[in-house]
This record gives sequence, structure tokens and C-alpha cells, in this order.
Amino acid sequence: MKSIFRISPKDLSLFFTKKNLAVPENKGESRQSLNILKACGYNTGLCNLLATDARTGIVGDAADIIRR
Repeated sequence: MKSIFRISPKDLSLFFTKKNLAVPENKGESRQSLNILKACGYNTGLCNLLATDARTGIVGDAADIIRR
């Protein structure tokens, strides 16, 4: 079955791993999770990958909601 999402569960989990959420030791560096978000295109890009809308969330009928 083809997924409507453009990001894999494995790639999405990178946002939530402890290592990627940790504060970097070197001052001035960003957390890895923020670097990953930047690579995705921040909020807009991540929403596109998740096939959702930042303001309204999932837009669809009951069958679409269940599918997600």
C-alpha cells in the first residue's frame, strides 16, 4: 500500500531521539533535531511531508482520518 506521507517513520523518529534532542556541548551549535527540521524546510516543509496543514491539521472525511 502506498503511503500519503512523504517521510518514513524512521526518518520522523530522528526528531525525537534523545541524542538529537540533547543540548550540544559546543556553544553556538544547534541541536540536531533543529538541523533536521531546517533540512525538511521548517514548519511548512514538515507539514508537507506529513500531508497536513499547520493551522487546521488533518483535513478530510472520516475515512481519510482513519487512514492516517
